[in-house]
Amino acid sequence: MTSATVPRIFALTGWALVGLGALLFLPMGAFAGGLTLPAPLADGSAPYLAATAGSALLGWGAILLATARSAGETRRAVALGTGVGFLALALMRLWAAMADAGALRSVAISLPGEAVLLFGLSILFLQIGVGFWGRLVDGFRSLCAAPVWVQVWVWAFLLTANGAALYLAATTRHPLPGWAAVGFVFVVLTNMTLVLYERGISRLTSLPHLIPWVPLQVYAGYWLFARGDVLAQTPLIHAFAWFYFIVIGISNVFDAYDTVRWFRGERQVLGADVRRPAQEPRG
Repeated sequence: MTSATVPRIFALTGWALVGLGALLFLPMGAFAGGLTLPAPLADGSAPYLAATAGSALLGWGAILLATARSAGETRRAVALGTGVGFLALALMRLWAAMADAGALRSVAISLPGEAVLLFGLSILFLQIGVGFWGRLVDGFRSLCAAPVWVQVWVWAFLLTANGAALYLAATTRHPLPGWAAVGFVFVVLTNMTLVLYERGISRLTSLPHLIPWVPLQVYAGYWLFARGDVLAQTPLIHAFAWFYFIVIGISNVFDAYDTVRWFRGERQVLGADVRRPAQEPRG
């Protein structure tokens, strides 16, 4: 891919996203203006969901336009960060539509297909910007290069705790697993961004963990120690709260220690000494 092609792709994609984002605001404008809308749009839920997608598209498109003629590495970082961020929006909108609000649930049937479509488009766009597949392989190899105890901790404890949060968020209405599931989505998406950009795992990947997991540990402690009598009425949630509180607490200690070490200059990427040379797009 030539040096002139990538900026052109960024510019054309940016204009397309801005145009589509503006169109998605039209139903919300019509609803706010009191115009009579067809039945699927009449309750305001569909215009709301369209506007949230439109705002993300406008932001993504504007960033791509602003960085179209920047250095190649800057463009690659922008493509990666905004693409993954847009996937995060799709997941959050899906989660919101499945909540208690009946109006939002009425349009939820379209969101899984939308998320699949956005995922495919983002993968295609990220491949142009960052050499996605090669970086994904490097990230997996980097994880395999971690000490055995780290791999056991991640797969046996962290994923179990957060997988339980996802399951309980989908099968119950309790807010603790619901917020824990949102925190896990945040961690996965931000870590994906860092791992793909650095082509592996470094101590920097610990920093995003602290953003949701420190307040979530406090929140779990609130349920355990301030509202334990209420929590005891749902034994499954009670057991989850204790397991989550302990696992996330231990993780926060590790993550804070690694974050400090990263800021002190320990910025090595696991497995970087054995990975193959990157096949990066030029420009």
